[in-house]
Amino acid sequence: MRKICALLTALTLLLCMFGGCKKTCQHEWGREKGTFDRFTGVCNLCGAVCEHEWNKKTGACSICKKYCEHTLGTSEEKACEICGYTIPVEVTTDVVGATTEFAVIPHTWDWECPEKGTVERLYYDTDAYGDGTTYHKYVLVYLPYGYNQADTSKKYNVVYFQHANGSNRELILSNRSLNVIDNMFYRSAIEPLIIVCTTFYMDDTSTVAFDGWSEETQSSFQFYKEVTEDILPAVESHYNTYAESCDAEGLIASRDHRAFTGFSRGANCTWNMFCYAFEYFRWYSPMSCNFVGAGKEAFTNEEAFEALKASAEAHPGMPYFIFAASGGDRDIPAVRGQIRDFLSHNYFSYGKDPEKDNFFYLLSDYDHGNYASDYYYNSLQVFFH
Repeated sequence: MRKICALLTALTLLLCMFGGCKKTCQHEWGREKGTFDRFTGVCNLCGAVCEHEWNKKTGACSICKKYCEHTLGTSEEKACEICGYTIPVEVTTDVVGATTEFAVIPHTWDWECPEKGTVERLYYDTDAYGDGTTYHKYVLVYLPYGYNQADTSKKYNVVYFQHANGSNRELILSNRSLNVIDNMFYRSAIEPLIIVCTTFYMDDTSTVAFDGWSEETQSSFQFYKEVTEDILPAVESHYNTYAESCDAEGLIASRDHRAFTGFSRGANCTWNMFCYAFEYFRWYSPMSCNFVGAGKEAFTNEEAFEALKASAEAHPGMPYFIFAASGGDRDIPAVRGQIRDFLSHNYFSYGKDPEKDNFFYLLSDYDHGNYASDYYYNSLQVFFH
């Protein structure tokens, strides 16, 4: 019996080698059926390459299940030249009384990118808290593929990102999120930029929420001083940014090329930055958290709106754009209610054109996980334009 099985196996292999493997390959190997490798599109038995039949709605081959990697520039407006896929946009109109949109980036962007950026530490000191202590800290800096420190003629926009409770600077600069960021610049038409990951922890060993080391939990918000007085000068004097000088005057003059963003408690930090460091940042993206006030204070929605309004009106002639983002029922429900209240005042100009608008809300179907890189893909279509 064993000899017969071995003979049949040998005959199967010979047929594959000389007869070729058809698109509808039905070869069986043990209990395994469907012999095409869905990552490579190559038949595991005979080595033939699948003659793909692409489904432009999914970007996957209907035969081997391999996802198309897509031609560069594929977006929600430009179809892939190979498979015809366009990045889908989910549109909702009945959540906050205005249209929200979320472009769902392809699965293949989770994979390792052929052109990867680099991540490095930049150290700085801060004594911004008036407690007599100088804290020695660092930020993580993402430099896009092709960044050349010696080429000072090439300038980069800078996005600052603040992590969540119980997390750290690596939240978006590791694993899947880092792959998405690399692919975001490589595969789409978004101009590469520098991403700087900050922390509100004063002790680099602390990652526990409300442990006394998180400045964001203080009764008064002081983290903006560390950002504006220490982090911005350290970063923008070292890297090729648009700041011609790194004193307050130079940093304020280059605010159009700078964004502050954050996830969860980092999003509340972002709302606070709008109120305390408005003149240093034009662009803001609070992700997955409503504006609850500075430290442990608890804002009502009306108080939150009045704080934003007061900051904007205290800086006439300085444009701004808020790109708020959150998930659906599995995220923080209070975000949607607060955004609805903000828009009910008819104070903000709602839309995605920064030439005339200054507020937009993105609603995904994600839970309260780390999807900041997905939100970045959407917000960076608006920022710096």
